[in-house]
Amino acid sequence: MSDERDRDGESAKPTEPVETGTDHAKPLQSWTVMSDQTTSINLEIWSNMIQGPIGTIEQLSCTLTRSYKDGEGNWQKGGSWRINDIPVLMFLLHKAHGYAMDRRLD
Repeated sequence: MSDERDRDGESAKPTEPVETGTDHAKPLQSWTVMSDQTTSINLEIWSNMIQGPIGTIEQLSCTLTRSYKDGEGNWQKGGSWRINDIPVLMFLLHKAHGYAMDRRLD
């Protein structure tokens, strides 16, 4: 895996892939990047096995979460994106797309 960095020189920190199908669903892959000193953006990729016309296939989906520190320094989940989050979102979506394409080729 290459050491890709965001605009502030922070590297995206991937988690180790985990097995799906357990009692507690966990993402297949995840990356977290700090958008600035008080904002963290996380992308998780989820695997779902579905029955298709040619057999069982894997369908991947992703979730994006923005967390920020409030005035008291506590992390909160955000529901909207700021303009300076857009390059980080694009970076993470590009990583997710590459991961999904690599998975298809295996």
